[in-house]
Amino acid sequence: MVALAQECGADVNAAKQDGFTALILAAQGGHTATVRVLAQECGADVNAAMQNAMQNGFTALMITAANGHTATVAVLALECRAEVNAALQNGETALMLAVEEGHQDTVLCFVSELKVSVGASNSAGASCLHAMAVSSWAATSAVRAPEDQVHHDAGCDGCGICPIWAEEGSVQTVQAMTCVRCATRNLQIRATTILLGIFLRMLPLLLLRS
Repeated sequence: MVALAQECGADVNAAKQDGFTALILAAQGGHTATVRVLAQECGADVNAAMQNAMQNGFTALMITAANGHTATVAVLALECRAEVNAALQNGETALMLAVEEGHQDTVLCFVSELKVSVGASNSAGASCLHAMAVSSWAATSAVRAPEDQVHHDAGCDGCGICPIWAEEGSVQTVQAMTCVRCATRNLQIRATTILLGIFLRMLPLLLLRS
């Protein structure tokens, strides 16, 4: 491949009409060895973004993350120095795309190996933590947000996803992703609600006795 590109003077960054380059196509299919050769030996631009109506702004890292190709994500980020925090116009990153598609191993790679923050938000103000909570991931216990990565706001005096827990998610899901302070506060709120409910049910009996 390298010899062919050099001898024929091929433009490795040339894009099809739909915006796909050779590197992005290889990344989409999870062809890690090909991605490595194109990026490291042929000089393909690892941060080149697609320009089309459906996937405008997608980079090779984004598209391989969205497809759950963890090994390819690692090669692009660690060996080829792809920008892990590059974002689409709506603010979504490669990590957010992996979360939305439910690729746990890929998410763990971003968080554990690449140290990408899970607290970053898109243009709508939603973070990866919100997406996980709403989706009620079955395996989110493995994904814990370090205290210094969690965004705290005045709305819940915590990581900001307490309302999501109350409306959509499960206690286990949110506790696995929030900081200890927020998880403790959620349990306190739940315990207080239960005690209040018991008291209200007992109130008529107490009034009759009096």
